[in-house]
Amino acid sequence: MTEDKSGEDHTARLRRLAEERSGESATETARTMAEQDYQRLVHELQVHQIELEIQNEELRTAQGQLGESLAKYADLYDFAPVGYLTSNRDGLILEANLTFAAQLGIERGRLIDTPLWLYAAAPDRGMLRAHLDRVFKSNEQGTCELRLQRPSGPELYVQLDSIMVLTVDGAELCRTSVTDICNAYVACNTSSTQIHDLR
Repeated sequence: MTEDKSGEDHTARLRRLAEERSGESATETARTMAEQDYQRLVHELQVHQIELEIQNEELRTAQGQLGESLAKYADLYDFAPVGYLTSNRDGLILEANLTFAAQLGIERGRLIDTPLWLYAAAPDRGMLRAHLDRVFKSNEQGTCELRLQRPSGPELYVQLDSIMVLTVDGAELCRTSVTDICNAYVACNTSSTQIHDLR
C-alpha cells in the first residue's frame, strides 16, 4: 500500500513536473513566436516606410516635371505668334493669351468676361456671330476673316480659326486662334490698286 501510494505520488509528481515544463515550454514558445511576429512586423513596417519614401520621391519628381510642363505650356500659350482665346456659346471671352491682348491693345484682365463681338468692327459683328454659331452647330473647324477695332490705332484685319470643344464637365466652348492678316490684306489691296491703275 505504501509502495502504491509512493508510486502514485511519484506519478503525480512526474505529471506535475511535466505540466510545469510543458507550461514553461509553451510560454517560451509563445515568447519566441511573439518575438518573431514582432520582428516580422517591424520588418514589414520598415519595408512599407521605404516604399512610401520611394513613392514620395516619385511624386516630387512628377510634380517637378508637371511644373516644368505647365511653365512651357504657359509660355507657348501666352507668347504664341497668334492670338488665342476661349469663349462660350454666347461669345463671352473666358480665356485669352497675351498676344490677343496685344493685338487689341487692351490689358488681358479687361478682356475676360467680355463679349468677343464687342471688339469686332460694327459692320463685321453679324459675321462673327454667324461664325460662332456655325462652329457650335457643326462641331467642325470654321474660318472667317473680319476686322477688330482697337481703342487706339487702325482696325486690325484678322483670320479667326475656331473649333468647338467639350470640357470634362460637359460645357461647350469655342477655342479660337486670331491671326493678324493686315500685311496680306494690304498686299492684296496694293496689288489690286496697281492692277486697277494699269488698266
